[in-house]
Amino acid sequence: MSLRFHALKNLTDNGNIEVDKTPKITGIFASNVFTLKVAREFLSDEAYKSLVSSIKGGKKIDRNMGNQIANGLKAWAETKGVSHYTHWFQPLTEQSAEKHDSFFTLKGDGTPIEETKLEEELVGLIREKIGAVAYFKNATVVKRLPKTRSGKILRKIICNIADGVEYAIPSTIDDPLILTEISEKLKERKIGEAFQ
Repeated sequence: MSLRFHALKNLTDNGNIEVDKTPKITGIFASNVFTLKVAREFLSDEAYKSLVSSIKGGKKIDRNMGNQIANGLKAWAETKGVSHYTHWFQPLTEQSAEKHDSFFTLKGDGTPIEETKLEEELVGLIREKIGAVAYFKNATVVKRLPKTRSGKILRKIICNIADGVEYAIPSTIDDPLILTEISEKLKERKIGEAFQ
């Protein structure tokens, strides 16, 4: 007999099953949510203030405070009987936490243009035409983009450089020196985890 049929048989054999009275919704609503009230109990004063400041003022949480907050979350979760745990921070903006950056090269008739102004206009245009679904923050002019000899842009390697993740230079890259140029531009603009 399959597990499913066994479960159905147990239900029918037991006859009437008494169910406890449903508790008031106010008694259970958000009972498994790490609210600020709960945070006050499980975080140090410094970590709590950092969390509140981040929520209310949109300030970045310091890495040390982030670790303390994660440990407080873990301690709270363990009081709830949790046996497996992961923490995932997401902004309360109903948007993706991922931020999108753009690198582009200038082509054209050589008409002079101020790069900073062009970058700001591009970010504004993307937000206006596409919307704030993707948090498009940086547009950066570069001399050239890293490509394979067949013309594929090496996006993953650019992400790895920005995040400080090791990467292998593909044998098909057109010019490996481009990666140094991209790295210098990221450092100059303080783009990515590696250059904060």
